[in-house]
Amino acid sequence: MASISGNQQSMRQSDSDELFVCPYDPVHRISAKRYVGHIMKCKKNHPGADKDVCSFNARHIVPKPELQMHMSSCPDRTMFEFEINKGNFTTEI
Repeated sequence: MASISGNQQSMRQSDSDELFVCPYDPVHRISAKRYVGHIMKCKKNHPGADKDVCSFNARHIVPKPELQMHMSSCPDRTMFEFEINKGNFTTEI
């Protein structure tokens, strides 16, 4: 039986059997490999949805009122900040 996890969870380490909950229709369960295509379709079918996309991971689609809170605790934020600051570290001798 496939496990079901929320759409906030990072999909980098997902296996092919894992299912994700559609942020537009929680009845929909989508495999990782079909997630992007499904989201594009479902977004068109729900034009009035009050959702926004996380700046750190485009697969994180959250209600607009919760976006700031999500971005402050997004699991992909640290990786994003590390990549931005990669060359900005100095060492003192």
